[in-house]
Amino acid sequence: ITSGWSWNYLRDINLFLENSGKADVSEEVRDHYNGVARFFRAQFYMEKVKRYSNVPWYDTVLTTDSEDLYKPSDPRELVIQMIFEDYQFAVDHVLEDVPSGAVGKWLVLAYASRNALHEGTFRKYHDELGLEGSANTYLQLAANYAQQIMDSGQFAIHNTGNTQSDYLELFHSEDLTGNPEVIFSNIHVANVKNSGAWSGVFGNYEMSPTRDLVESYLMADGTFLSSQPNYEAFTFVEEFTNRDPRLSQTYAFPGWELI
Repeated sequence: ITSGWSWNYLRDINLFLENSGKADVSEEVRDHYNGVARFFRAQFYMEKVKRYSNVPWYDTVLTTDSEDLYKPSDPRELVIQMIFEDYQFAVDHVLEDVPSGAVGKWLVLAYASRNALHEGTFRKYHDELGLEGSANTYLQLAANYAQQIMDSGQFAIHNTGNTQSDYLELFHSEDLTGNPEVIFSNIHVANVKNSGAWSGVFGNYEMSPTRDLVESYLMADGTFLSSQPNYEAFTFVEEFTNRDPRLSQTYAFPGWELI
């Protein structure tokens, strides 16, 4: 049983795009909001492709008597092509200067890069698709989109010099609007839109990570945990000794107390 095969959200997006021309606004404003809509359509379809691979592409509003209601799935190549046409339109038209928490150009570029990386690596390592030859196209696209974000000079790794708390602040701060690492902030509003953390259970730390996930964190000097003698037999305390400080800022560490 899955709720993944739902298309209501796509209809809302296509309905907007079909009617945005009726709005009495400037071309720049219309293009911005059309870009936002196409960004959301690209996001919608990318999740569908990740789950089902081949899905039917719809960029018009369907009615109850539309023949395309029952059309078969379109090839993955076509759907991905349309997704990245949507992303590119959004990159070209969504404005940079938007209110905090709204979709702006840098957010569009971040997700376009992430999903181009996903598609490129998926094609590279899933030869059953027969699409390995086009993998580098999307890997290069991911690099190009990411480079635009880096070249903007607007973002940087959050670093106050305190390695024991900087990483944690990314996840438990109520307001990240001034944090240079954050491209898209989800703003906390007391008694209106609070966080989802149930701190009465275990604070803001993750519980029950798999051991191989814990082992993937580096040592404090940048080497692999697996380079330590007899690392497979480390106790809980030993596993947290001399490790990348982000480990203890993510998982409940030896001696941790709920305050």
